[in-house]
Amino acid sequence: MFNTMIRGYVESNKPVHAICCFLDLLSNGALVNNFTFTPLVKACSCLELGSREKLGVLAHSHVVKFGFCDDPFVISALIEFYSLAHEMSSARKLFAGSTKGDVVVWTAMAAGAMMAANSRVSNFREVLALFGEMQEVGVKPNESALVSVLTACANVGALTQGCEAWSAVISGVAMNGHARKSLELFYKMVGGGIQPNEITFVAILSACTHAKFVEEGLKLFEKMSTCYEVEPQLEQYACFVDLLARAGKLDEAEKLIDEKMGGIE
Repeated sequence: MFNTMIRGYVESNKPVHAICCFLDLLSNGALVNNFTFTPLVKACSCLELGSREKLGVLAHSHVVKFGFCDDPFVISALIEFYSLAHEMSSARKLFAGSTKGDVVVWTAMAAGAMMAANSRVSNFREVLALFGEMQEVGVKPNESALVSVLTACANVGALTQGCEAWSAVISGVAMNGHARKSLELFYKMVGGGIQPNEITFVAILSACTHAKFVEEGLKLFEKMSTCYEVEPQLEQYACFVDLLARAGKLDEAEKLIDEKMGGIE
């Protein structure tokens, strides 16, 4: 009952009522769980400056006391709280100590870095770095995480963000079923003066393959050497053969294998 009431007060934008309800819960000796602390921390995030920091830290101490430091939803709420309080060092410490196996924790950290960015390129790059780490550990980003990544890309713009980071984002977005968005990112990247490399073309050609963007993939493959000065290697040829095969152009695929890949064993 108390959990439902706390959550209801938070959703009704009545954070003080939610916190008072939590205090009633404690005074009545009721049991707490992760469903108690997630909305409680969110309630603290909604308070005015001054009260927010004090009560948020107290809520965090109760999370530790009752042993919910490993719950991804509670940790995510705390990361959001510290990000809003401009305490990014505390947010990063929580993130570093988490298991990092749940997308909600990664999403909260990416969103926190975005909130702290305030037009500072270093924080936008932190979002892109987080996205790269997500890919490395095999955590599939959700829509909220992708929004943070795409926003970071837009703000980094034509600044000296490395090709590797852009390629990782393009690949990750494509792998999560957003082929059209990955193409938009590719053109934003080259439009900003960042030169694509072999890895970039593996990512973008793979995106075209899975989305069956045959004509788009064909144009990009043809422009690799003429426009972008990237000579196709075995990996890019393999992507293009896959694209042709999935489009039903088997004769063209076999011809390309014979001409460029040494024939079929």
